[in-house]
Amino acid sequence: HDSVENLSSILRQRGFGKADAIISGLPWTIFTPTQQENYMKAIREGLGPAGVFVTYTYLHAFSLPGGRRFLRRLSDNFTQVVRSKPVWMNVPPALYFTCRV
Repeated sequence: HDSVENLSSILRQRGFGKADAIISGLPWTIFTPTQQENYMKAIREGLGPAGVFVTYTYLHAFSLPGGRRFLRRLSDNFTQVVRSKPVWMNVPPALYFTCRV
């Protein structure tokens, strides 16, 4: 149990250089701008050159300032961001994002 901000040191402690994949269920929309940026930076730096980052958020979150900021953070930190169609079977409906460095 640790913070994503310590991802690089966690990987090193376990004998890994970079991660091939990171899957996150963090509640991005409730984080402050600084937290979002710090966490996103740590994830980006923890990924290997062919690594993939997958995360999700709920559809209603896009109306919140933190949700709009989260979308900008994704495009600012990753060269490829693919957004899914809404997953209507989820309650509340969700979207997931597949991102590459």
